[in-house]
This record gives sequence, structure tokens and C-alpha cells, in this order.
Amino acid sequence: MDHDGEEPHGHDHDDHGHGHDEADHDHDHTHDHYGDHSEAETPPGDHAHDHGHGHSHGHSHGDGARRYSDGFVTWTFTCTSPERLTRIDAGSLFAGFDRLERVNIQFFDGTRSAAETLTPSSSTLSIR
Repeated sequence: MDHDGEEPHGHDHDDHGHGHDEADHDHDHTHDHYGDHSEAETPPGDHAHDHGHGHSHGHSHGDGARRYSDGFVTWTFTCTSPERLTRIDAGSLFAGFDRLERVNIQFFDGTRSAAETLTPSSSTLSIR
């Protein structure tokens, strides 16, 4: 079952793998939600939690809502003939990771440099 709807099912997250990582949840089980609600609605530190999987937090996970998270990855490539490099194409990276929205590219070969934010609709960096 996809747990986006989060129905009670009488066991802990650690009992079995059920098709998603902890990162798939919109919340961290040790946070206090400060900033998620107005102070008149819920003062900091007074937010009651029931983590028995009933998820009665007072906020919705939003069935079908698009979830996101920022991830940071750094790759460094060494090229034996950098002078022959004319472009960097991240099209296959976007195709392989369909929820990837942008990639920040920085290039320097000792002589030339380039930097750009690539997106699925503009996935190539030209190097001059």
C-alpha cells in the first residue's frame, strides 16, 4: 500500500520495508513543527504528536501532493583532453531522474571556464 493516505495499520515503520524510505515522509519524527503553524494555532512546543501511524498531526500529507527535497551531489571529472570538450549534456541525467529539476554545472580546465544551471528543457552547457 502507498502510505501517502496514511491509514492506521498497527505496526512501526521498522517492522518491514513498505516501498519507501524514511526520506519519503514529509516529516521527521523528532521535530517540533515550529513555523508550520501560526502561533495562535499552535504555540511552539505544544504540538501533540501521535506517531502510531495514525498521523493525526493536524496537517495533511496531501494525497498526490508533489513532495520534494534538496539533494546535493558533487562530481569531479578529469579529462585527458579538456581542450576537445565543447559541451556538457545533462539530458540523460534528467531522463534517468525524472523529478530532478536543475543541475548547477561549473567547469574549469585551466584556461576556459563556464557555469550554468541546467534544466530538463535546457540541459546542455556550451563551453567556448
